[in-house]
Amino acid sequence: MIAIISLLMGIVLPSLAGARDSAKTMHCSVNLRSIGQGLLMYADDNDEIFPSTTGWHVYEGDGNNGDSPGFGWVEQLRDYMTTQEVYVDKSRPLTPYAYFLQARYPLALVNRSSVPWQPGRPLSIRMPTVFFTTQFVLGGDNMNPLAFPEPYGIALNPPNCDMDDAEFPMCFLGPDELKPHKGTVNLLFLDGHVDGFRRYEQGRITWDGREMRDWAETQ
Repeated sequence: MIAIISLLMGIVLPSLAGARDSAKTMHCSVNLRSIGQGLLMYADDNDEIFPSTTGWHVYEGDGNNGDSPGFGWVEQLRDYMTTQEVYVDKSRPLTPYAYFLQARYPLALVNRSSVPWQPGRPLSIRMPTVFFTTQFVLGGDNMNPLAFPEPYGIALNPPNCDMDDAEFPMCFLGPDELKPHKGTVNLLFLDGHVDGFRRYEQGRITWDGREMRDWAETQ
């Protein structure tokens, strides 16, 4: 009897663990869809421009202790979101912010212009500059340990409510990235849909609004 019970437990427990992981991944995708709705409502009210990113922001900070001047994109969305819990990934419950907003493309547009980008200059995506609405990455799971304080990363600043990927990639980093969803990265696209990926897929994902390019090629 004990042997039978042990065998059943060996079968059931991994299944339960897998179900919990799947539920957390699904909850994460629901969070991103809600964030996407807020971002689109913000853009509707602001001449088709999404919230800007500038640096490391502490929610309701005063510009000290690691807080950059101004407001992070999460702070800019406060009137469009009903709860701050939407930014919490259940696979990483000890951090209040788990998602990044794409800023690589607006940085690339600035670099392609005659005015070089200076750190601290706000970056924001303008909807009219994006041709690939269903493939263009608007945001997603942040997998970069440089972006998180302990226990998920090595950053020394308080939690950042303005995570962006302008200068450093946030996903598809290889073996050094965080893997809260068993290696699946949930990405939010400009049209508001969310999908999961284990690697960059040419033709399905782009960081560039005018060409099908990965993060590194968008510059």
